[in-house]
Amino acid sequence: MPGGRNRTGTLAVVSGANARPAAGRPGVGWFVPALGLGITGVVLVVLGTFLPWISSGGRMYRSYAMAGLVDRLHVVDSGLADGLLAVWPFVGPLCLVPIVLAALRRRRAAATTAIVIGLVIAAAAAVVLRYAGGLQVPGVSVVTTGPWAVIAGGLTMTAGGVLALAVRPEPV
Repeated sequence: MPGGRNRTGTLAVVSGANARPAAGRPGVGWFVPALGLGITGVVLVVLGTFLPWISSGGRMYRSYAMAGLVDRLHVVDSGLADGLLAVWPFVGPLCLVPIVLAALRRRRAAATTAIVIGLVIAAAAAVVLRYAGGLQVPGVSVVTTGPWAVIAGGLTMTAGGVLALAVRPEPV
């Protein structure tokens, strides 16, 4: 019966000749919400990088302008910070890597990549909030809208990756 119960009395996943009991495909239905979380995280991260991070002289500056300024003025002297500053302009395309891997049906690679990228990006934004929030420069203030959006997006990407790893693969 389309949309009903099959002969064994369990809900059918697919109606028609290819109907299988829902218990025959455990966990497969959770991949779509995992992908949804990943895409939502990417949107939040990219949007957050374009939201204001710093206010100075009545103007708001995005993360890219802030990263360029920190890089040019050598405010932070750390190899890790220099690496993050060099990669920051590519955050948007980098966030698309797990989505592309998911489209190529590389579930584990997509999930692992989403977890790593999400955690690194969220941690970088949290460090900016912590470090920049403690700076006392007249006329310059931290605007928390952008960093919090990036943190939320990175953690959402991470949650999507964890959920995708928890999903059992579809039987062949």
